[in-house]
Amino acid sequence: HTHTHTESAAHVTHMAGETDEELLARWSIQSQTKPSGEELYHAAAEVLKGARSQKASLKNLCYSSTHWNKGKLVALASESLRYYAVLQGMIEFGKQLSPDEFTFESEELGVAALYDVLIGRGLQCGGVLKRTIYPIKAALKEEFQKRIAVSGGTEAKFLLPEKLRRDVHFPRYVRVNTLKTTMAEVVAKLTAAGFTETPHAPGLPAPKTFWRDPHITNLLALPPSTDLHANSMYEEGLIILQDKASCFSAACLAPPPGAHCLDACAAPGNKTSHLAALLGNTGVVHAFDIDAQRLATMNKLLAKAGTTCVVAKKADFLSISPLKPPYNTVEYILLDPSCSGSGMVGRRDAQIADAPDAERLRSLSQFQISCLRHAMTFPRVKRIVYSTCSVFAEENEGVIGQVMPTMGFRLAHALPGWPRRGIPDACDRAHLLVRVDPAKDMTNGFFVAVIERHGWKQGEAELTAARQAVGELCWQPKPVDPAGKAGRAAVGASADKAAVEASKEASKKHKKKEKDAKVVDAQAEQKKKSKKEKHPEDAGVPAPVPVKPVIQGSKKIEKQEAVPEEGEKKKKRKSKDADRVPAPARTVHTTSKKKEKRVEAIAMEVVSSDGSTSKKRKHEESSVETAEGGEKKKKSKKEKKEKREKKE
Repeated sequence: HTHTHTESAAHVTHMAGETDEELLARWSIQSQTKPSGEELYHAAAEVLKGARSQKASLKNLCYSSTHWNKGKLVALASESLRYYAVLQGMIEFGKQLSPDEFTFESEELGVAALYDVLIGRGLQCGGVLKRTIYPIKAALKEEFQKRIAVSGGTEAKFLLPEKLRRDVHFPRYVRVNTLKTTMAEVVAKLTAAGFTETPHAPGLPAPKTFWRDPHITNLLALPPSTDLHANSMYEEGLIILQDKASCFSAACLAPPPGAHCLDACAAPGNKTSHLAALLGNTGVVHAFDIDAQRLATMNKLLAKAGTTCVVAKKADFLSISPLKPPYNTVEYILLDPSCSGSGMVGRRDAQIADAPDAERLRSLSQFQISCLRHAMTFPRVKRIVYSTCSVFAEENEGVIGQVMPTMGFRLAHALPGWPRRGIPDACDRAHLLVRVDPAKDMTNGFFVAVIERHGWKQGEAELTAARQAVGELCWQPKPVDPAGKAGRAAVGASADKAAVEASKEASKKHKKKEKDAKVVDAQAEQKKKSKKEKHPEDAGVPAPVPVKPVIQGSKKIEKQEAVPEEGEKKKKRKSKDADRVPAPARTVHTTSKKKEKRVEAIAMEVVSSDGSTSKKRKHEESSVETAEGGEKKKKSKKEKKEKREKKE
């Protein structure tokens, strides 16, 4: 594994025709001068423009920025976007006070700068921005406080709409990087720093405490306000600040040591480093990203984490040929494609509109479907994990419903012990999928699906890797305990309640299906009974074979032809007609003045196995009645004729 850039220069990108050596020389000159504070606000302004036009997610825009401090940029851009409308109003107020002097290069730049002046930690630069704002700084602050008072609150958040006012706090999750240290060493260092380990419990960790996450191995939860960016463990790469939900992808893939893996859309690299840790730096992880700046950020993170099994490449996953080396030996694929990011609670860009852009969702889902289908074309792939940080069904169950079932693949049961599953009405077998609810699970919204090749069975190495990647609560489903004893002790009251509700819902659906099935069966039986009454021959009663007699005056009938039958009745009677022997036909003759009228005489003897003739008399009576009817008709005509002649 080689890196294109050194760790220090990872945020610098190549210019046209520039070699690696020239890039490092250029960076060494640039690094002698620390970037001014104004650059942060200009970078935030560019991010705000992109986020408001929905060009990309705020997080992606921040990682694509050339600004060196990604953490500060994400924080400033996110909060500026949250208060954008409020700060727009303050810009208008400032223009009224100083029309000529209070101007900015762009509205986004003014919003970012005013956020720090009125809400944040104060303006972090001098220069043009300071000269623009400071002459009326006091008046701006006074007006801002008046507006807060009018809203009936005491803080700036009371100026926000209700949907932006709610603050959801999660624990500060820390993944122990087992490539460089162990859980025991990290726990010891946290304890030395004044933290106390406590058992896992619902809610947030208390100040200066932490616990081990029960769902993901080697994951710790600390109080939300904990800042570890300056901690030596973070600087040395011993710990990685990664959200709990983000850990689900690699944990579900769970490749055994030595496996050949692929991370299709890898940047910024937390999931990639997690895969490398699960592999113990054995095997190989092919990591792709189409954006050069995001790839550079990922290279920096991977170098810091101490990965040696990752081969990072700037490439579009859809352009990778699965049949060419080295990708034709890939066994495990992690697919976490670009998505709306609607599950990220800190994502203010997802809250700009009341409803998501339908066209953008459609475009995203089509891209996601293409990526998943492409992943299935790798000839030796055994398991694929598809995940998103979205809450929209179009990007989650909708994608799985479009792709599955696919020949040769099946949905596997992802994290059997996790309480929240897929949306049942959105796709088939949704109970095999995983959903994460920010309001209930103390982490960002997330979705995971595990797809495996048909016929592939996990060996001892695969089972061991899967078992070690997750905690006890995710490994096996817990039995539902309505009384609340064992269930609450194992998964907590919320998870137990969710499991009971899921069980009741499943039971209702099962009973409804049984009831519907009984109704269908009853209708089918009634239909069958009605059919038998209308067509007794279908119920096993032998019916006569119709014949077409040839009548030649008073001569004996010499020829009989069976009248052809049509449809299903012909098929049903075919076997029965073979056993029927026609009896000699009887003829009845009637005549008229114009011509001799043909009268059909149908006679059939059904000869049974014992030689009896059960229907002979019936046919004879029928023939006699026909003859008598003909004579009466003839006589009636003759009488009418005589009366008419007599009258004339």
